Amino acid sequence: MADRFTVNIVNQLARPLDGFRHRAIVASGPLGRRLVRDRELRIRLSFGLTLSVVMTLVLYAPAWPLALSPILLGVPHVLGDLRYLWFRPQRHRKLLFNLIAFPLLAIGGGSGMVGFAFLAATLIVLIAPGPVVRRMLAAILFGTVGILCAVFPRPAALVFAHGHNVIGIALFLAWRPRGRSELAAFLVPLGVMLAILWLPSTHSYLQQSGALDRSVGNVEFYDVGALMLGSLHVSLLVPLTLSFALLQGVHYGVWLRFIPEEDRGASTSRTFRRTFLALRRDLGVAVLALSGFAMVAVMAWAFVDLGAARSGYLRAASFHGQLELVALALLIAEGRPARWTAKEEARSSDSFVWRPASIR
Repeated sequence: MADRFTVNIVNQLARPLDGFRHRAIVASGPLGRRLVRDRELRIRLSFGLTLSVVMTLVLYAPAWPLALSPILLGVPHVLGDLRYLWFRPQRHRKLLFNLIAFPLLAIGGGSGMVGFAFLAATLIVLIAPGPVVRRMLAAILFGTVGILCAVFPRPAALVFAHGHNVIGIALFLAWRPRGRSELAAFLVPLGVMLAILWLPSTHSYLQQSGALDRSVGNVEFYDVGALMLGSLHVSLLVPLTLSFALLQGVHYGVWLRFIPEEDRGASTSRTFRRTFLALRRDLGVAVLALSGFAMVAVMAWAFVDLGAARSGYLRAASFHGQLELVALALLIAEGRPARWTAKEEARSSDSFVWRPASIR
């Protein structure tokens, strides 16, 4: 009965959205029909659009994406994180994985000590499936870095705050069974944009145009930069904070758009109805309801105090970057994930299992 009720709600919500989607496809002609069929085209266009929009915002008013992106996209992107790194690979059913990962990630996230995440990654790769040599190498690598993080906790936290955006992008590229030219199609434009943000002329332009002084609510660019980077000289604080804003936007795109497209077996795009039902299948109604409540709560808080809401969300969601670190360790230990075929996806309600491509 409850399941039928949920499906009816999904149908009611999705009907107008799918109607608009259908009309947009028809109006766009051959291009729209090709977008429906061509996964690679959709991913590349989505990446280009995301990069262009975020770069435009960063150059016009960098405080805007720094302040508003976590409020609007933070909770959904954490949900995507959990969906593709933990629920879809069925790791939430592995008791030992959960007993190791979540207590350590909770301690690490609450204390800001990244070394706990490396400890979790080290322990998990030791019990993960995969070639022994790869698992031992991964354990040595993450264990060594974890020791350095314990010795230098403050620098480690600062590096990881920026680095977790890069980890998310690396996980997306690992999802793609492509060659070097395919990687270049994503890395080269991103690298060019980052290089532009580090040019002295870019800093001069942003100062002269007043972009760095455009605040939103009670959030200002220099305050965010000082909070993340401390008392760094402005010549480093500005480009590092700009780079964080750009990479954060791409990072959100990874979990909200790119990996969901790359993960599915079928190359055709999903309707809104099928998207909602897939979310319910992968995560369950309780997780979706809790996430919806959290998203509304963060937005309501932002109306009262944007800066406090942003800081509160980042503290609460700090574990997700460390979860990505654990996933990266498993990627090194087990090998690249293999995409399921459309037939396998249709046959299984849990269609994506992280397995080395070599054993497929």
